[in-house]
Amino acid sequence: MDQYRRRPEELPRNLYRVDYLGSQTTRTDEELKAADTTTFYGNSEREQGLFREAVQNHFTWSYRGRSPFVSFFSDWDHAAKWGRKEP
Repeated sequence: MDQYRRRPEELPRNLYRVDYLGSQTTRTDEELKAADTTTFYGNSEREQGLFREAVQNHFTWSYRGRSPFVSFFSDWDHAAKWGRKEP
C-alpha cells in the first residue's frame, strides 16, 4: 500500500469538508468518523484490488454501501460550489 502514501509536503495545506443531510460521515466536536470503521486493507494483491474498488465506490455518487473514507476538498471554491448544490 506504500504507493498510496504521500509525504506531508505533497498534501494540501488546507482541507474543506461539506456537511450535509444524509452524509455517511458522522461528526462530533472532536472527530469525523467514516461509516465503515472496521474494514482493513492489507498488502495482498486481492486486498489491494478491494481497496481500489472501495475508492471507486466512494467516488460513485449512486453507490450506497458503507464507505471507509471521509471526503474533503482541497479547494475552497470547489467545496463552496458543491455545498450549494441541490440534493
